[in-house]
Amino acid sequence: MRPWRRRQKQPLRYYLYISDAKLDMLFSQIDESILKRISAEVRVDLKLAGVTLREREQPIVARTAKLRVVERYITQYHSVGTITDPGPEYFRGHMNMQWGWLRGYRWDDQNPPIVIFRGREESDFVALAGSRRHVLGEQAGDTSRNAEAFSALPNILAVVGEHISGSPEIGQAVHDLREHPEPSEESTAIGDPPLYALNSFAVTHMPVPPEPLEFLAVRLTEGSMTESGFEGVHGVLGTPLYVARWRRP
Repeated sequence: MRPWRRRQKQPLRYYLYISDAKLDMLFSQIDESILKRISAEVRVDLKLAGVTLREREQPIVARTAKLRVVERYITQYHSVGTITDPGPEYFRGHMNMQWGWLRGYRWDDQNPPIVIFRGREESDFVALAGSRRHVLGEQAGDTSRNAEAFSALPNILAVVGEHISGSPEIGQAVHDLREHPEPSEESTAIGDPPLYALNSFAVTHMPVPPEPLEFLAVRLTEGSMTESGFEGVHGVLGTPLYVARWRRP
């Protein structure tokens, strides 16, 4: 009698966040011949992966199929960095992270539009921000508040500005940086807005315990932290394609 052997399968992920908007955008740019090859490699139905995910009625299976194709393409054809060295495009990793909603000056407290994930390991700090509508389980709710792209850096900065300072004026000043080439008094006081956001995420009150998460994200900015207790820490700000609970292999 042959000994029983466990078949090798792709590890299961417990997803918390998948960005439909990013997947649709990236998938549409991949050459058809490459799509066919990659779909065969990851064993997904290309027709299923090609479903437009912005339609909220689409099942989770279509979303994960498209993610598997896009993730394989990014891994093969793009620079994918690490938490320590994120590089210019994408970075991935796993660490213990807290996560929750971030409120902003133009939205009521019951419907915060941005979700953030943050974690620190020794001299590395990571903050990921994206639209709340991409958190699994949130898609069925009211979408009127999600008309803006809250994975976009200007909107992230606008919400961070008010949330940390408690001042709508500062939030508006950061948000308006995308429209005015010359910085205003308020934005000059902030300094480098992306690094301001990165440092702000470090001190945002989040009364939840960290959990082990893994992610693949678009790098937005990185730099040296300046907040008290974070001096000399290398920080990275990104917006995720996915975030999932991580289990050690």
